[in-house]
Amino acid sequence: MPTGRGAHDLQLLADRVVSFAAHERWTTRGTLEATAVALQRSPDPDAPEPSGFEVALRREIARAAHALGPRSAHLLGLVYEQLLHPGSRRARGAHFTPADVADHLVEFTLEGVVLPEQPRFVDPSCGGGAFLLAMASWLHTRGWSRSASVEAVWGADIDPLASWVSATSLALWAGVDGHHDVVARIVCADVLEAGGDPWPGVEFDAVIGNPPFQNQLERATVRSAAQRRDLGARGITRVPYLDTAALFLPRSLDLVAAGGRVALIQPHSTLVARDARSVRDDMTTRADLVGLWFAREPIFAASVRVCAPVFQRADQVRGFGDPRPMVRRVVGRGFDATSPAGAPVSADSWGSLARDLLGVPSVNLVGRATIGDRATATAGFRDEYYGLVGAVFEHDPERTGEVSTTTGRVARLVTCGLIEVLANQWGARPATFARTKYLAPMVDVGRLEGRVAAWVGAQLVPKLLVATQTKVIEVVVDETGEWVPSTPVIAVHAPVDDLWRLAAALSAPCLSAHALGRVAGAALSADAIKLAARQVLELPLPDDHEAWERGADLARKAHHAEGATRERYLDALGATMDFAYGCTDPSVFAWWAARR
Repeated sequence: MPTGRGAHDLQLLADRVVSFAAHERWTTRGTLEATAVALQRSPDPDAPEPSGFEVALRREIARAAHALGPRSAHLLGLVYEQLLHPGSRRARGAHFTPADVADHLVEFTLEGVVLPEQPRFVDPSCGGGAFLLAMASWLHTRGWSRSASVEAVWGADIDPLASWVSATSLALWAGVDGHHDVVARIVCADVLEAGGDPWPGVEFDAVIGNPPFQNQLERATVRSAAQRRDLGARGITRVPYLDTAALFLPRSLDLVAAGGRVALIQPHSTLVARDARSVRDDMTTRADLVGLWFAREPIFAASVRVCAPVFQRADQVRGFGDPRPMVRRVVGRGFDATSPAGAPVSADSWGSLARDLLGVPSVNLVGRATIGDRATATAGFRDEYYGLVGAVFEHDPERTGEVSTTTGRVARLVTCGLIEVLANQWGARPATFARTKYLAPMVDVGRLEGRVAAWVGAQLVPKLLVATQTKVIEVVVDETGEWVPSTPVIAVHAPVDDLWRLAAALSAPCLSAHALGRVAGAALSADAIKLAARQVLELPLPDDHEAWERGADLARKAHHAEGATRERYLDALGATMDFAYGCTDPSVFAWWAARR
């Protein structure tokens, strides 16, 4: 793919093609076929400029093909991407890969690999063909002819037009007059389909690509009932919220021979998400994690942050205690080399691979008692969230006696945005619930019914509330049991005597560093903490109980203080609780203080 000015010009040309096609109401297929035809022509530089915008546009495409040579084959994928309706692109999870990223990932994945005389590479979700072109180009730069390079590249996509675009782009890159042989290797197929094998009997040396991202918590990308049944047929039944991209990892491992490599772009969450644990278990058992690309900046138009773990299939089942190679790591769009890291020792420790890349200090808090030894935790979900709609109203202190409720019993609704470290900003900061903004949201408890009423009733006791999607762990104490947690706020229930102790523990700087090191990538922001209720209970407790008691007292004082006094108590609390945990690294406190 051309870089710099060449890439810019090619993108502008793709914009012109799409704009013209929309104006003339060309079909998607017609636009792509016209572009492909124009790319096959070499203009006569001495010929007069033709009249008519359409002719001029086709001539411009031909000139780009003449100037850029085989690299202009990327134009077809660029045009195809822009022709997709944004809604369709989102539903498919189709985020097309920039050519420079594809080139870098292929180079990173295949560096040092000894290939057979007739290697086979495949992209199981090839889209516009960026990775197919990158793999063919990688072979060509190592002495292979273009036609031989194309013969080593295979691909599949569930969209027949995408597979046509990929095959045609490869044929254009190779300068092949027809592309029937290419089409035979670039097929329209769903590699995740139960029993489906587009290439029976074929083993590949590398699987590299960018599978569809389909977050199962978003309506536009949730799997259909038929797809869920299909996953169930393959034994994948306990991962309802697993992103589709992660499903391609074990499937791709099935496609490679022993010693073969798999590198697929993934959301950061694959490294840490609870529902991806089974995938991490499977990959760690059958392969070695040998590399990681971690993008700290946005790569795609979508807000999701991405990475690409690189696996090498083992020739026998691996145990978690088996010796593993170090994990080579590169960062950013330029794939800049950074220090290697030790291989994860379990499916729960993959997040540690990115801890230092996000600037999170390293702490060691394993082998202790946990919050779950003293408390339980829960968080509402869809039913609890939507069950409150219609029962939430704005509190008006001047009209308290005029508020009409079903039973007269009301409670404050607390959202994540209202929680700070040992402070509840209810009534001082606006909160949004069900797309409505409130300054002081209240819940009419008497209007609730059934399961939701029972759930809310169970929350109206003294407890802790823990926010999610935060820079540090933010916890607040509900001393009187008058607050209703709004999904996804986590309610931690414990004996009243333990509430301040647990609040102090959760507010320890080293515990925030420990948590972010385990879950970095699960939140909307790459460096935010998003804990599930189960993960809160798994957090360790301090060993120094005397210092812990001092911390509990400071937590209570910080909770009731304001302004500069509150900040002094928080500083003292952070230092005291780090001491209670045995964390003596001052950079941990400094990191926490700068973020809170």
